[in-house]
Amino acid sequence: MIKEKKISAYQMFLILFLGRIFLPMTYMPSLTINVGLSDILFQVVFTGVLVLITSIPMFFVLRNNSNTNIIGRFSVISPVLSKVVAWLYGAVFIYIGFVTLLRFDLFATSVIFPQTDFRFFLIIIIIICAIASLFGIEAIGRTSVFLFAIIIISIVLMLSFASKEFDWLNFTPPFYDGIRNPLMASVTSMSKSMVVMTPMLLMSNVRGNIKKTTFWWITLSEGFIFILFFFVVGCMGLYASTQLFPIYSLTVLAVIGTFARLDVLLTSSWILCVFNNISLFLYIFKENMQKSVTPKYKKLYTLIGALILSVAVYLVKQNLSAIDILHNPSLDVPLYIFFVVLIPVVLLICEKIKKNRGKEP
Repeated sequence: MIKEKKISAYQMFLILFLGRIFLPMTYMPSLTINVGLSDILFQVVFTGVLVLITSIPMFFVLRNNSNTNIIGRFSVISPVLSKVVAWLYGAVFIYIGFVTLLRFDLFATSVIFPQTDFRFFLIIIIIICAIASLFGIEAIGRTSVFLFAIIIISIVLMLSFASKEFDWLNFTPPFYDGIRNPLMASVTSMSKSMVVMTPMLLMSNVRGNIKKTTFWWITLSEGFIFILFFFVVGCMGLYASTQLFPIYSLTVLAVIGTFARLDVLLTSSWILCVFNNISLFLYIFKENMQKSVTPKYKKLYTLIGALILSVAVYLVKQNLSAIDILHNPSLDVPLYIFFVVLIPVVLLICEKIKKNRGKEP
């Protein structure tokens, strides 16, 4: 029996908030469907609505506030099926971590260290995150409080100092080219939000109302993202669409005094988000392997997860363009539907059938 560690619902909120905001902070217009400037804001709203709607099966899974996560619930139905589901979720979190690292690598090699081979630095990050994940979810939860404070202060400072460039004339008429592109772009953005399934894997590790916390996490995260892009559009206008990383470019406008800039603060925030995310993903991978194979060898499972990430990053950076992997809605949309919608629906149906059979005379 695996002894479950507990974090508060508040700590879970902070961990997941940091996981959710990394994607918009590294927003790249070149990887999205072309939409008007003001339509970006509607895209954020549409994305939030889609995430909430597609999360309805997850909310039904979370509603009993059980001490058993989705893997444990499947084990009651079929031990073999639960092992398969554990393997699948473990694999997809490694994939999400892989994409996170590639996204950070693209930022680093485009802005911080142009034309630099960043693979070995990424591997160092993976090793540090693997060590952090071994301390358990409690350590990740405590660290998230510190990271959250740093990141929020950095972003608030950046928006405050950049606001002097704000101009309402930068906003374009909404849906000038129709509503189709913003809707399609929101579907793509939704598919990049697979971290939304994390509460189902952390159910057994959280004290408090996890369903309520998950709802507020999704809602407040999308609200925060809306504010972020509101300032991007208002301060940068059409210039934002020409930048590889508009939010980073926004920090360049945030001048303090005569010389100092806040881009260093935002870069540090991105690194902290990567640390939080990869540590969490490796922890979930390790937990799933313990449930699908054996509770022993947790260090071995963490090592395997870190090794898979390291080899994948090294080989892909050597042979393929990161852009091709980062912009792949034909893969991400089915993965999102499968893990966020389909698997929870299958669980609910199986539990309903089992419950009805138990009532039969």
